Amino acid sequence: MANNKFSKGGLSGFLSGKGFYIALAICLIGAGSAAWVAVDKTMDAVNEPGTSNISYQEGSNSDWNLQDSNAVDQNQTQVPESSSSSTSSGQQQSSGEQSEQSQQSEKPASSSAQQVQQQEAQSSLYVLPVQGEILAKYSEGELVKNETLGEWRTHDGIDISAALGTDVLSCADGKVLEVTNDPLWGTCVTVEHSDNVISCYKGLDTDVLVKAGDEIKINDIIGTVGSSNLAEKSENGHLHFEMKKDGKFTNPLEVMDMLSE
Repeated sequence: MANNKFSKGGLSGFLSGKGFYIALAICLIGAGSAAWVAVDKTMDAVNEPGTSNISYQEGSNSDWNLQDSNAVDQNQTQVPESSSSSTSSGQQQSSGEQSEQSQQSEKPASSSAQQVQQQEAQSSLYVLPVQGEILAKYSEGELVKNETLGEWRTHDGIDISAALGTDVLSCADGKVLEVTNDPLWGTCVTVEHSDNVISCYKGLDTDVLVKAGDEIKINDIIGTVGSSNLAEKSENGHLHFEMKKDGKFTNPLEVMDMLSE
């Protein structure tokens, strides 16, 4: 009994003295150790591979980039092309083939258009010196009655109706050979063209705009219609227009390919 009392009394005295603080310190150390072990295990679990793909670096904007950019690029490059893209490509190829076939089919039409243009260019090598009605045709070497002179003679050109003062144009490119004043035909301008063709404009006003040696172009103004043509004075105002081919009189409308006009 005495020992028990001592034991209880000694323990009470120990706890009431310095022993209390020693025991408290031991408990705190034990609790702290246990807490550290738990925290350490938790951190290990968090840092294990495969538990998270989020990493943070000081000073970076990784807080907003929650997905690895490389992974995004890989996913985009690995996406297969949709069937609609293939269909679109096929449609474009088909459209290209149809366009090529259409162009090939249009070639003959284009060639025909070029032929028409060439024919028009050929016919446009000549123009009428004045625009008007043909009052007297080329007589083809036959004798016809000249009402002014009262005699039968060949009509070696055409008479084109035109009022006094009407501009007279060069029928084609050429070179002025001479400007003369004939007693019957009045003021005359003779022009040499290509292919051995010579044109002559008779009955002009005396104030002509060209002289011998001048190079002129188609539609250039030579002069104006005058009243100097005494050989055909009984006719209404007109231009007497002649042509020679290889030195011989010929029908001007035939040379200019205007017989149907």
